[in-house]
Amino acid sequence: MLKNFKLILCRHGESILNKQNKVSEWSDTNLNYRGISQSFFIGQKLLNHNLIPDTIYTSQLKRTKQTSSIIKYFLKKDVHTISSWILNERYYGILEGKNQHEAIIEYGAYNIHKIKTDFYTMPYFFENKYILDNNRLINNNIETIIGESGNMVSKRVLPYFYNEITNNFINNDTIMIISHKHVLKTLIKELEKKNDEEYKNIEIPQGVLFYYELDKNLNLITKKIL
Repeated sequence: MLKNFKLILCRHGESILNKQNKVSEWSDTNLNYRGISQSFFIGQKLLNHNLIPDTIYTSQLKRTKQTSSIIKYFLKKDVHTISSWILNERYYGILEGKNQHEAIIEYGAYNIHKIKTDFYTMPYFFENKYILDNNRLINNNIETIIGESGNMVSKRVLPYFYNEITNNFINNDTIMIISHKHVLKTLIKELEKKNDEEYKNIEIPQGVLFYYELDKNLNLITKKIL
């Protein structure tokens, strides 16, 4: 009898730049002390719920790899791990590394809010106004110099999810993805069939596990927040 597939989504622990209130998206910052502690608690949650991943996917940024390493150390199991830049956080272009308060002063609170929440808004400005992507832009290059909308993130993440990650369900029934806020929002939007407006309200706290059971066609059966 075919088992249901188990998928665990997890945001990395708090990083040094998170604590400094800076836009850290593709900046390769380490976990801070709180982020390390959060990673241990994630490992404990996995044990408590008997959810031991067969494969862990991370981005290529240190904060996800460190979170994964701590979890594996806590579980005392060398879980097969695959890292890809495609799971990197949304790229924020000219806002990368900026203090978020200073960015609001420079570009305006409404502009920054729109960039952070709207699915089609890019972190780029023309005549002091944000720019909307045209629904055709795709980021297939880690060396990109433009910023991404949530829609652009989905266009690089979802093909990887369906063509690479879910192929591992053939051999494994539990897969864990440790990534970043906007990547996980993309996956949750897809799995839960949320629309563009609902995307704005998806929250991804650090230290929280999103657990899904999927059928053989990858349709959602059960969701739990742990």
